[in-house]
Amino acid sequence: MADRDRKRDFQRARELARDGEVDSALRIFMHHGDYMESARVLAENGRFLDAGDIILNSINTPARELEFLDGARKKQVFVAATYLAKAGEPRRAAQVMVAIGRRERAAEVLERSGDMVGAERLRRGGQEGRRVAASPTGRVGMSEKVSEGSARQLEAEGKLELAAKAWMRLRKPDQAGRVLRKLGRLGEAGKVFEEAGLHFEATVCYLEAGDAERGINAVTWVPSNHPRYRTAAAYAVRLATYANQMSFKLESFLAPFVKAGPQVKAEVETFYLLAKLFEKHDLVENAKEALRKIMERASGYRDAGELLERLESQTRMRPEQMDKIRQEQEAFLRNKTPVPATPEEMALPGLPPLPDLDDPTPLPAELPTRDTGTAETRAAEVSDAARPAEVDSMAGTQPRGELKRRDSAVDTRLAAAEPEQRDVRDDFEVGGIIADRYKLVGKIGQGGMAVVYRATDLDLEEEIALKVFFLHLPDKEVQEECMARFKLELKLNRQITHRNVLKLYDIGLHMGHLFISMELLVGHPLNELLAGEPMDFNEGLGYLIQACEGLESAHNRGVVHRDMKPENLFITDDGEVKVMDFGIAKNTLTKGMTVAGRIAGTPQYMAPEQIQNFSAVGPSADIYSVGIMAYELFTGRLPFWHEEIRAVYQMQLMSKPMPPRELNPDMPEELERVILRLLNKEPEGRHASCKALAADLERVRMKCLGRSNLDLWG
Repeated sequence: MADRDRKRDFQRARELARDGEVDSALRIFMHHGDYMESARVLAENGRFLDAGDIILNSINTPARELEFLDGARKKQVFVAATYLAKAGEPRRAAQVMVAIGRRERAAEVLERSGDMVGAERLRRGGQEGRRVAASPTGRVGMSEKVSEGSARQLEAEGKLELAAKAWMRLRKPDQAGRVLRKLGRLGEAGKVFEEAGLHFEATVCYLEAGDAERGINAVTWVPSNHPRYRTAAAYAVRLATYANQMSFKLESFLAPFVKAGPQVKAEVETFYLLAKLFEKHDLVENAKEALRKIMERASGYRDAGELLERLESQTRMRPEQMDKIRQEQEAFLRNKTPVPATPEEMALPGLPPLPDLDDPTPLPAELPTRDTGTAETRAAEVSDAARPAEVDSMAGTQPRGELKRRDSAVDTRLAAAEPEQRDVRDDFEVGGIIADRYKLVGKIGQGGMAVVYRATDLDLEEEIALKVFFLHLPDKEVQEECMARFKLELKLNRQITHRNVLKLYDIGLHMGHLFISMELLVGHPLNELLAGEPMDFNEGLGYLIQACEGLESAHNRGVVHRDMKPENLFITDDGEVKVMDFGIAKNTLTKGMTVAGRIAGTPQYMAPEQIQNFSAVGPSADIYSVGIMAYELFTGRLPFWHEEIRAVYQMQLMSKPMPPRELNPDMPEELERVILRLLNKEPEGRHASCKALAADLERVRMKCLGRSNLDLWG
């Protein structure tokens, strides 16, 4: 019966295609998962680029792994490549053909497009076993097979050009690149090395050529277990300093280098250059870490000590800031409100004061296990400035249930501190009073880093959530640094007074454990409401509209969240959305401030400009992340997925998402247009503000409700 239904549907789809109703036909084919038939219909209607992309997206295999596909799948990839060629993208078509071993056909595609040089390079580099020899005239002939011996002979005779060609024909790119470097053709040598996966060698060539941009791109692909990784890291610092560049990818590449500190005397200067580079790009915590590593190795090196002290003083809360907060507290106690910045704030009371700056504070760290706890636990598991959100195993265009994640190590300073682990239950008992203010009513639940209690604020007589971190740190310097970070996050949070932003109240210390008091919520984070299937349009749009309203309030205060994702949107049982975790947020109105010591974020939700320059992003980065969430909510899948982090970065930078209506044909066209606009690679191509986006989503929601009412009434 099912087979008959399928045949009937296909017959109907073909009739629709013949009648020019292409999109209706595509919906039927896509519903049955027939991507090849969908591509054929698109090609018949001249939409060759869409045809090629739909096949490649269905294969969902990285370019470097295409050669391992079976024969049938390779044929599909080849068809996709021919469509790309017809669409006027010969270079992309050629790359796909080369990946599946069709090098000669790739050369023909380039030749037909007029790229004779590219075609010749493909033929020179890819025909192993061709009969060639050095003729008396010095030209390469076809009289005998090329061998390693003949290639070395040509090199010994000084015929380097011919030797390079011979090595390429032998598929020895390491040797060919070496000879090209001898010839002084550094750009070509770098490209040969890079295409062969010899990224360190490519970096050396680009460095010698003074090509900083290509050098930085190549060096960041050198793995940290490479025998010359530290040399590569030093090269990366030189190139980045010369080009005055810093990106998410580069910072991630340098992280193991920085963590280990200078290993030899020459690396001390490299760390000094890196600290100055971090400072230029407003990554103050990163700069401080690099300078501390210098002080551990060579305490009197240049002006590293003075520079570190200056940066430390910049990130300490100034007395006038503390005075302002105390004034707010006094105004609250007098039942008065300080002069508000917006009318909305006039109805809100002040908040309790922060502890003094010299309070010893432990830095939280992750424990080996993590369980989800109750809904109230999940509501309070928020705002951890010392825990940047990084991901080891990425997920993308697949059901969310298949994602694999873990929290990153807290920070190099924490690792060095060797914290003492103590059971919180030894110091916090239900019925006890914490910091002479909070009475513990009951334990809500426990996560990987903290335990959460329901508590009563005795001063305000309110129910709150109290999040207590597990670890106890005896190191005073680390405690002070941690307290400064948490205060900065609390300060950012206090600037945002909106019903769709989770409220943090206070931070403090009890029995050596840091705690945060916050708004008590009951419900679930949005990620727990996702089941790998599209969400109801009315419900999902309602959540996104509220999230936009909360973000707009933050953006109006100059605060960019920089880690918007379903885990950071909490849905209460009343259907209210709370934006959570400003732990890596940036105050765009305060130059030089960073929250955590590392560039952070979640790659599959990260805007392209955030990958390229994390410290300089604006509100449009959050708007892009909302677009990723919208795509996921209404298709059940992420637009970009790969197991490798770097591949996800590359997709965010370069790849176009599959049109969401191809995954969910029920999606209104208006909603698809909004989502694709949000995922524009250029910030100026997206909505100008979250306010404008919320209005657009509301219009779509009203149309969806109108359609639903029509369906109900027949």
